[in-house]
Amino acid sequence: MKLSSFYKESINKHPINPADLLILINKIFGLSKEEFWSHGTSKKISEEDIGKINEYIARLVENEPISYLTGEKEFYSEKFFVDRSVLIPRPETELLLEILLKESDRSSSILEIGPGSGIISILVAKINKAEVTAVEINRDALDIFKKNIQLHSVSNLITPLLADLFPPVKKKFDIIVSNPPYLSESAMKIIDTNVREHEPVTALLGGKKGYEIIERIITGSPVYFNYGGKLLIEIGYDQKDYVTNILKSNGFRDIIFYDDLSGIARVVKATR
Repeated sequence: MKLSSFYKESINKHPINPADLLILINKIFGLSKEEFWSHGTSKKISEEDIGKINEYIARLVENEPISYLTGEKEFYSEKFFVDRSVLIPRPETELLLEILLKESDRSSSILEIGPGSGIISILVAKINKAEVTAVEINRDALDIFKKNIQLHSVSNLITPLLADLFPPVKKKFDIIVSNPPYLSESAMKIIDTNVREHEPVTALLGGKKGYEIIERIITGSPVYFNYGGKLLIEIGYDQKDYVTNILKSNGFRDIIFYDDLSGIARVVKATR
């Protein structure tokens, strides 16, 4: 069977995004979109190839995100390994990264809490040459993080640790950054089905009310700061007032919120 015929047949037969099918074709056959349109009518595919791609299509039909099928995701124009142990990087998190890049330089000592795939730690190390300690509680996620550290050649700048929120040994940092789980139980019930059914719940659910882990980070972080240290956290759409109160009650000052493209307070910066 010709690849182009298989493509047309699959699009007509299954409720899938044609762009996703082209991504799978690239993964399996190494053909770019341009090469597919140029050579797809002449390339023959075997029954084995058809069986392999049909397995992926079945997962697409079940709404599994394409990034988990390919095992990678682009973020900030860089490629990262992902699997179902980590969240798929979101464009919204670019705001957190950009603030961190402005607040840091090569002399900064940074702690990231919950790096997941490692996009924040790796990019601040790669771009600003800053030293980062990153604490991840999920062993499988830590493995993906380590693969990405190797992929981007920043193992000399990043120390990945398996722990719950904070390093087991007290150390002082200039900046603590986190994109923690911040969805409430009620919010989990109404988020996109693809996200709820396929992405890791532990990276999404922040507790019954959603802000429990954020509170643990704020209350536990002061002993890890150098004087004048900065705390940067990505937060939920309705958490601005609560986060302000808990920051003030824990001695933080100069509290600033940054809005995302929808005008929602998405990142908070506070000074200790």
